[in-house]
Amino acid sequence: MALFYEATTSGLNFDRFTEDLFGDSTKLRMKQAFWSAKQLLREKMGKREDEHILAADAELDLNLQQFYQIKESTKRLLDSKCKLHREFSDLSHLEFDIAELFLDCKDEKKHLQRVMQMTANSFALCAKERQNLLLLIARFYHELNEFYERAVLDCAQSVEAIEKARLDYRGSLLWMKKCSDALDPELRDSNGLEDFRTVQNVVKTNKQKLDVLKEDITFKVDTLRKARIKLFDEILNDYKSVLFKFYEKTADEFTACTEEMAGLESYEIDVLKILNDPIKVAEEKQKERKEEIEGKNSNWKFSSSERIPKNQLNCRRRMESENNESLIELDDVGEETEVCEPAMDRIRDLFRFDDEKDEEENDGFDNIELNLFEPPKLNLLKHSNEIGLLSFNDDVDENLEFEEPKCGSSKQK
Repeated sequence: MALFYEATTSGLNFDRFTEDLFGDSTKLRMKQAFWSAKQLLREKMGKREDEHILAADAELDLNLQQFYQIKESTKRLLDSKCKLHREFSDLSHLEFDIAELFLDCKDEKKHLQRVMQMTANSFALCAKERQNLLLLIARFYHELNEFYERAVLDCAQSVEAIEKARLDYRGSLLWMKKCSDALDPELRDSNGLEDFRTVQNVVKTNKQKLDVLKEDITFKVDTLRKARIKLFDEILNDYKSVLFKFYEKTADEFTACTEEMAGLESYEIDVLKILNDPIKVAEEKQKERKEEIEGKNSNWKFSSSERIPKNQLNCRRRMESENNESLIELDDVGEETEVCEPAMDRIRDLFRFDDEKDEEENDGFDNIELNLFEPPKLNLLKHSNEIGLLSFNDDVDENLEFEEPKCGSSKQK
C-alpha cells in the first residue's frame, strides 16, 4: 500500500506512514483489536467488571453522566422552543385576523360598532406584543443552538474518544490477565516472558492515553456546565422581563375593554335545548309519548250512564287486547268504573262462555253438551223470552235443536 501510494504521489507525504514504519507491528495491532472487541462483547452482554476497575473509573462515570444529561436537556429545550415559536406565530396571525374581522363593522349599529372596535383594538395590541415576544424566542433558540453545535458536540467528540480509550485499556487488562495465567515461572519460558512484557507496554500506553483524556473530559464537562448556566442567566432574564410585560399589557387592555362594555346594553341569547341538554329533551319526548298513550287507553273506559252496544264492546275488547296482549276482564272494569250492577250482570251473562259454567249450580236449566272439536260459542239466547234453549248435539253435526224445558225447572227473568 505504501509503495503504491509513493509511486503515485512522488513521496511528498512520506510522514503519513511513519507510524506504520516505526510503530507497532500488524500482529500486535490485530491482537489489541481482538481483545478490545472481546471487551465490547462483555459490556454488551452485561458481564460484571472488576470492582477495582469500576472504583478507578467512578469519577469518569460521573462526568460522563453529567455530559449526557446536559446534551439531552439541551436537545429537548431546542425542540420545545421551536414548537413554542411556531405556536405563538400561528396565534399571532389568528389574532390579527380576528382584529380585521371586528374592524369590518360599517353596517352595524353605533353601539355594536363601538364594541367591535374596542375588541379589535385589544386583539391587535395582543398580537403586536406577541410579535415582540417572538423575536426574543427566536434569539433564545439561535443562541442555544449555537451552544449545542459548538460546545456540546465538541465535548461529545472527546467523550467518544475516552470511551474508545477505556475500552482498549480494559481489553488490554484482559489480555495481560490471560498472559499472566499462562506464564509459569519455573519453566523460564523466554517467549512467555516476552509476550508478558509486550502486553505490559500496551497496558501502560493505554493507561497514559486514558489518564490524559480523563483530565480533558473533566475540564470540558465543567466548562460546559458553567457556560450553559451563564447562557441561561443572560437569556432568561430578558425573556422573563419581556414575558411579564406582555401579560401585563394584554391584561390591562382587556380589562379596560370589559370596563367600557359594562355600560352597554346586554342581550339575552336563546340557546337550543338540544344543544343544552339532549338527554333531557329525549326524556321529555318519551314522557309526552307515554302520556299520549295513557290518554288513549283512558278513552276506552266507559261510564255507567252509557249503554254500549254489543258490536262496539267487542271492537273495544279486541283493540285493547292488541295493546295489552290480553283481554280485560269485566270484573276489573267493574272495579275501576262505577256502573249499574243490573246492567253489568246483563253484560256478563251475554258474554259468558259455555265452558266457564262447569262448577256452577244447576238452577233448573239443562246441562249444555260441548262439542270438543269446535271452539266455544256464546249463549246469546239464554235470557231471551223464547221458551227453548240452544244446545250442541254431538250426534248431529252442527244442527240446532230446541228442547222443551221441564216443568218447574224453567226460570224467567
